[in-house]
Amino acid sequence: MTGYVLHPVRVLIVDDSAIMRHLMRGILEELGIRLIADAATPVEAWNRLHAFRPDIMLCDWELKSGTGLAFVQWLRGAADSPDRFLPVILVTGHTEVSRVLRARDAGVTEYLAKPFTARDLYARIRALIESSRTFVDTETFFGPDRRRDGRVGAEPWGGLERRSSGPVEMIRLSPSDQPRPAALSGRAPNNGPDHDGGPVGA
Repeated sequence: MTGYVLHPVRVLIVDDSAIMRHLMRGILEELGIRLIADAATPVEAWNRLHAFRPDIMLCDWELKSGTGLAFVQWLRGAADSPDRFLPVILVTGHTEVSRVLRARDAGVTEYLAKPFTARDLYARIRALIESSRTFVDTETFFGPDRRRDGRVGAEPWGGLERRSSGPVEMIRLSPSDQPRPAALSGRAPNNGPDHDGGPVGA
């Protein structure tokens, strides 16, 4: 299994639970990631996005002051967003298909259900590296291609996305158009955690 150098990766944790922030930080450190910032509220996260400039954001669905989903929608759609292309892993205890679809439609990149282990989180980070998806820009959506075959380098989409309301012009941003953090590109013999440890968020 091919591993990656993860120590240059900058990760922002957004969770209103101090315990969960601590546990997720511990897992990230086990994976070799040392550049970690955290936030308990969307306002704090907004400030961290500007000051810390993360390569990945781990965001919990449920926040006391708003929802992680609404924050992701702002990140993708706001004119003053610091990084519309930022890879987002949404962390949640909800696994219903309807929730997964809502997350996808909000522009979430990966979905991580609680409880999860170090290997589960590593798998999501690895997916960001190996299965990077092109971004789609329409009148109603901006975010990663919502189809799993929408990877960078996959066959181009035909140009129209069919919705129930009729055809909508789709702009697919090429790899050269969408910034990709250099920190998510380095290969090295890091195959992930040696052990899972206990599940987090149980």
